[in-house]
Amino acid sequence: MKRLALSVLCVLGFGLNSFACEATAENTADQSVLEQTYAARAEFRAGRDTAAGDMSVPEGQRDVANAQQRGKGVNYLEVHDAVVSKILPDDTQGRPHQKWVVSLANGRTLLSVYNSDMGERIPLKVGDTVSMGGQYIWDRSGGLIHWLHHDPKGRRPDGWVELNGVVYGK
Repeated sequence: MKRLALSVLCVLGFGLNSFACEATAENTADQSVLEQTYAARAEFRAGRDTAAGDMSVPEGQRDVANAQQRGKGVNYLEVHDAVVSKILPDDTQGRPHQKWVVSLANGRTLLSVYNSDMGERIPLKVGDTVSMGGQYIWDRSGGLIHWLHHDPKGRRPDGWVELNGVVYGK
């Protein structure tokens, strides 16, 4: 059992010297486990993220799924075919913002925040399918996407929201 555990550590590359790893691999009785571990290592190194190789996550939602999984913000990403699951009250403190929550195919949610004085109000309702591009900020509840409008100072890519073929915020 110790040899098998050492083999797994060797295959995953946890800092063991190559001589010890080769010797352990030669002496491991359960080669099928070792082969499965090598396959898992190759898959991990190829994708680095579960969401990157997860074919159940639609292509248009993989960037946000990866960002949620890694717990990192992204300056600009696009989310396609997300379903509006909740309409929130507008934020009227400072500049007015329209807010809603979308559900993603991976079961997670994403808060969407649209600066409604930067463009026409979006006529959203629960059940609508939307696509959008903007800045993603991670938090434990799934994160939020904002800057869903053009940047008047040109410091970041212009954001947008698309609903029923109409693009808002550009």
